[in-house]
Amino acid sequence: MGVIPTTIGLDTSNGSVTGNMLALWAGLALFLVGAIALAVSREKYAVRIVTAEGEKDAVVSTKREYVAQIVNALNRAFTFGNARTYVR
Repeated sequence: MGVIPTTIGLDTSNGSVTGNMLALWAGLALFLVGAIALAVSREKYAVRIVTAEGEKDAVVSTKREYVAQIVNALNRAFTFGNARTYVR
């Protein structure tokens, strides 16, 4: 694209490499590192609890069903506690 001046380059034993070619290879390397990092990373799910001190992730897991079971159990516990206080 001609972004880097042609005077910038690197002389090697096999010839010279222009600055634009160096930028192209560096960009390709960064792209490959990013693609590999994206492919290797997994989604993480968390049970986030909000208190007066702030937000805390109580449980973090890559298993969605495990976190969903914890959230459902907490919701049932809170609902059961509220139901008992209103019944006389």
